[in-house]
Amino acid sequence: MAKYTIKTEDTGPPLEVELQETDPADPTGQRKIPIDLTNAAVVTFLARTITSPPGTEEQVEASATIVAPATRGIVRVTWTAAMTKLASEYNVEFKILWKSGELDSVPNEGYGQINFQETL
Repeated sequence: MAKYTIKTEDTGPPLEVELQETDPADPTGQRKIPIDLTNAAVVTFLARTITSPPGTEEQVEASATIVAPATRGIVRVTWTAAMTKLASEYNVEFKILWKSGELDSVPNEGYGQINFQETL
């Protein structure tokens, strides 16, 4: 996920992200492919300021919409002013709850980054 910036209290544009996993056919483990979300029950967006200590509750949590076709692995987060109210840099991840009951975090290593920049 490329770093994304939005001004505080802005509600657009929405964030669209292609959720990816390592291609099992790639012996180097370097190539990424879209995650097929066909069997996903729910995808949740989570964000916490980068200065928050580990274990701190997320400051932003929202449902992410799966963009059709689900095989492309694209999800959309639609902002509300309440979600973007605190100017800061955030670590972000997505949680996929599968219909089987399994839970996956994306990315599975590290975090994406978002900057909520203060408006004038």
